[in-house]
Amino acid sequence: MLWTRVRAATAHALHRGALQRIPTACEVVEERGPAHEREFRVAVRLRDDVLAVGEGRSKQAAEKAAAEAALQQLPEEILP
Repeated sequence: MLWTRVRAATAHALHRGALQRIPTACEVVEERGPAHEREFRVAVRLRDDVLAVGEGRSKQAAEKAAAEAALQQLPEEILP
């Protein structure tokens, strides 16, 4: 039931809510393309391991994609 509610929430809420309660870090690992068509790749790290990577046309979109992917990787027991 909890997992269903978590998956139904928006990615931004997931990133700001659930992932902030777990010791993770988001970092931009790549920026490519010209300034008017920039693409970003963001990694979510849990300790020293990369949990997930997301890509997007903005840093926020890449963070959202990475957060969604990270939450799918986490076991339900550790989600708040």
